Amino acid sequence: MGRSTRLLSVVLAAALLTGLAMIALHRSGERSTASGSPTSTTTAPALTPTAAASSTTAPQRTTAPTTGTSTAATSTTLTSTTLTPTTVHPSTTTSPAPTNGDGTGRGKAATWRLAWGLAMGWGYGIASDTTVRDIVTPAVGGTAVKFRISNEFGNAPLQVAAATVGTDGGGAAIVPGTMRQLSFDGHQAVVVPAGRTVYTDPVDMAVTAGQSLAVSVYMTSADLVTVHPCCAGHPDQSYYTPNGGGNATAYLGGTGWGFSDQWGRWVDAADVLTTAPGTIVVVGDSITEGFNATLRWTDLLQQRVDELPAAQRRAIVNEGITANTLTGYVPNYSKLGGGPPGLERLDTDALDQPGVSELVLFLGTNDLWFGTTAQQLIGGYRDAIADAHRAGVRIVGVTLLPRSSGGTHPVEVWSTYDQIQLEIVDHWVLTSGAFAGVLDLAPAVADVYDGACNPVLMFPAYDSGDNLHPDDAGQTALANAVAPSVLGLPPLPQLPALVNAVPTPGCAPQMPAPPAGADALPQPPLSQPPSSLAPTTRLPGGTVQATSTTPTTTAPLAPVSTVTTTAAPAPASTAPPTSSARPATSTTAVPTQGDGHP
Repeated sequence: MGRSTRLLSVVLAAALLTGLAMIALHRSGERSTASGSPTSTTTAPALTPTAAASSTTAPQRTTAPTTGTSTAATSTTLTSTTLTPTTVHPSTTTSPAPTNGDGTGRGKAATWRLAWGLAMGWGYGIASDTTVRDIVTPAVGGTAVKFRISNEFGNAPLQVAAATVGTDGGGAAIVPGTMRQLSFDGHQAVVVPAGRTVYTDPVDMAVTAGQSLAVSVYMTSADLVTVHPCCAGHPDQSYYTPNGGGNATAYLGGTGWGFSDQWGRWVDAADVLTTAPGTIVVVGDSITEGFNATLRWTDLLQQRVDELPAAQRRAIVNEGITANTLTGYVPNYSKLGGGPPGLERLDTDALDQPGVSELVLFLGTNDLWFGTTAQQLIGGYRDAIADAHRAGVRIVGVTLLPRSSGGTHPVEVWSTYDQIQLEIVDHWVLTSGAFAGVLDLAPAVADVYDGACNPVLMFPAYDSGDNLHPDDAGQTALANAVAPSVLGLPPLPQLPALVNAVPTPGCAPQMPAPPAGADALPQPPLSQPPSSLAPTTRLPGGTVQATSTTPTTTAPLAPVSTVTTTAAPAPASTAPPTSSARPATSTTAVPTQGDGHP
């Protein structure tokens, strides 16, 4: 089939919300890699894998909270009527330069490190006079915490009038006595220009690894909501009042909120003042997201890391976006596509984040499927490597996973030409020496077990059904295949396998090398102009510009953030007054873009 069929399959992707047709999630490129073969073992004790959301989700959070009929907390003491908002001007960069960790943890000097992150993908739904409560779970502990609020995809200035943080008490509830008011350069309110981000002032509160925090943000003006979409049951839990619901940032209760485990809103990073070694960030697509699975290999890798002595534990931050590419926009980006290309979001989601020591780049299979050639993709890798070197961050590559046509999505065509392009890419990733290290994850989920020997296919017991995305057993195999030394980690225990897969004797599990002359193979004719994935051009400063079809959304600008100088915030040890008034109950289960936010 031609690539017009491919474009059609994007439109037919599974809906993420009831009645909401989402992007071609099944299309997202999956690249996983592990330096060890699937047969590698360790003498360390085994761990028990748990669902990705289990560490952050209390039982109450698995279903929507009970709705109530009481009015919203529209006049609590946290309103900003007597304070002057501080505006972050687009031309001003006020945050200190990030301190990139060396990954060793030596010296024990506390520094700011990214401990939790969420890659924002696009804008969806209009919000006005509403409160959002996002659940954030830092992977390492520390003595202070601050948060980044993103208006990257907003279409107007985001007017934040109040924000709080407290220990999550299950669902949307906050543990009494733990709530703290957040400030911005000493002010309670802040205006975040469209396309920008803002940091809160640090809050002096002890944070333990794996502790869930509830971050509440109240905004007054109408704006397109900057969101991260993905998958039900994953840790991206978010609660909200309907438009007009008012300021509920001081409300401790868990009832009366709208609920979503598919959309993260506005809050896209949590930094902790910690002595932990440098953070490892994974920039990926739907395989990193855990699409079609309830587990994510990054969370499972975090479980392995958490078995280390406390001084050696590091944060593994998942910055995956379903349907994402490295080098160009997916065809329906302006209608909720796969987010900005990896090259465009690399700084915001990884390199500009504080305390990042390793970047794992896990993108590319979507590029190939949409028509990018192997050499064009390799050029994108080289650009990403150069960006990481400029930021002083080690960059680790990942081999693209096996994939094939058919499965649960019959229109998903993976041609012989596509397969050869994948083989060229994986061969380059493994042999070029361009990356600081390589996670060769492809063999871990290849069909090379129980007597089979088809390394270009995915092992059926690891396949979610679409011949592309690993299921829970496959995600566990990926996590176990990560060679710790590639990421600067000491030996780690293995997780128990979810299926008993016996390597086929005498079978080489690696992806085959490309045939001679593969680089000269002509691209098959397309049934329509090759605009399904717009080629991109690198511009001065590292930005990416599509040279054919471009999204209708405005390309995000470089993030701008606030600092903690001049006016001092309220004492961090003093909790703000709380409100017993519940948020106004939402009567719209799935708001549309015109009359509500998701």
